[in-house]
Amino acid sequence: MPGITKAQTNFELLVQTLSEKLGPCSGIDSDDVDEQELQQLMKDYVSEESEWSKYFFPSSSMAYTRNLVDKGNGKSNLVCSPYTTVGAVANIDS
Repeated sequence: MPGITKAQTNFELLVQTLSEKLGPCSGIDSDDVDEQELQQLMKDYVSEESEWSKYFFPSSSMAYTRNLVDKGNGKSNLVCSPYTTVGAVANIDS
């Protein structure tokens, strides 16, 4: 139905907010991007496994894998890095 939007999870909101902060062309090391703000957004996220588990693809043959969550704007990627011994960690790579 027009006008009805799907409710976002906190993880989806985090991904969207990180993307908005980076804008259409800035990398993490750009003058117009506050690295501390990006880090704080990630620290403030309260992890809910049900929200990010679709990006969790651990491998028993490797210590960790890097699984793409969001391709960003071409200058950054948000990845979920499942470690076989400690669970998963989200990272922003540029």
